[in-house]
Order: sequence, then structure tokens, then C-alpha cells
Amino acid sequence: DGSKCTKCASGYYPDGASCKLCNTITGCTKCLQTSKTCTTCASGRYLSSGTCPTCHSKMPNCATCSQDGSTCTACATNYYRPTTTTCKLCSDIPNCETCPTNDNKCSKCKLGSYPSGASCKSCTTLTGCIECSQTSATCTQCSSNYYLSGGKCIKCSDTMPNCNLCSESNICATCNS
Repeated sequence: DGSKCTKCASGYYPDGASCKLCNTITGCTKCLQTSKTCTTCASGRYLSSGTCPTCHSKMPNCATCSQDGSTCTACATNYYRPTTTTCKLCSDIPNCETCPTNDNKCSKCKLGSYPSGASCKSCTTLTGCIECSQTSATCTQCSSNYYLSGGKCIKCSDTMPNCNLCSESNICATCNS
């Protein structure tokens, strides 16, 4: 009868007597030319029965997911991805300061700790170490009866017998009595 549109140009869908842009459907980037049915969703959304719900609505704290919503591809800031469908707070990893949004490990530990596997360990777990890098198992300061060499702490007496306190590999400050 001419009062209803049945097919629209690419990028549009019929809405009564006119055609509307696909992006007027929330989160939609492509739609059918014959009905208000989305076929491709924007980033951060997934396709579900012609609509585009947010990834977060299906998987809390998920920033981006697969088009079918079955897997989370990146978590929100300050969250990490222990499984393909879960996002957890970085702070759930002991001593973790920052973690990548799509990985199950800490990328920067809090001051006084370093990354070890997926978590963070205290600098003091490194032999003779009292301060270390927040991004690697590299010691930056040793306790008094150790000296720093290549990011590791070496006991003074290991290179200088009877040495109790040293600052370098060949300078003993205090000897054993």
C-alpha cells in the first residue's frame, strides 16, 4: 500500500514508512535491510537475538567479548582475566598494583614486592634482598652482610672469607672476630 517500507538500503532497517540507521539500535553497527535485527555489534557488546547487550551484562567487569558473548577478550581497568568468562580485581592478587586486562597475572607489584608467576612475592624472599624492582625479580638493595651484583645479593663471606660487612665484592668493611 506504500505506507510501509519493507526493504532499506545497506546500513538501514525499515521502521514503518521510513528507514532508520542501524546504529539507532543500541550498540549495533550492521543490521538486516528487511527488519530491525542487528547482525554485527560494536566493541564491548555481543550479538543476542538481533540485539547488542553489553559484555558486562553477561560477564561482570568484562570490557570486550566475542561477538557471540561466549568469551571475554579483555577485562575492565584494574581487573584481570583468570578464565575466558571471568574478570577479577587486580587487588585479589596479593601485593599487585596493576595487571593487564586480558591476562591472568600481575604486571606491576606494590613497592617491596616483585612478580612471580601470576602473583607477587616480597623482596625479602630473594636472598639477602631488602628492596627490589616492582616489575621483575631484580634486587636493588641488599642487607648489610650482602653486596649487589647483577640484580642479586651475594653474601660478603662468599667472596671474602671472614668478611661480615661489605659494600662491594672486594671491599670488606668489617671482619669476623
